[in-house]
Amino acid sequence: MPRRRYRRVSDEYRDGLITRYEAGEDFLDTAAELRVPRTTAYEIIRKFVETGERRGTTWRRRRTTTCAG
Repeated sequence: MPRRRYRRVSDEYRDGLITRYEAGEDFLDTAAELRVPRTTAYEIIRKFVETGERRGTTWRRRRTTTCAG
């Protein structure tokens, strides 16, 4: 079975998930409404609780090598 492609969660969805979590709502119900996988929602909340950061990580470009010629 092929692996599913990853889909980046927008900062808007991330912020909505965290805001509703802070308001006391169940983040798994919110994740289902936003169609975010529950494991992703759990990781977003876990990182927020640990670091206080609301934004996601930025994507880094892969390092390219150049040939010295």
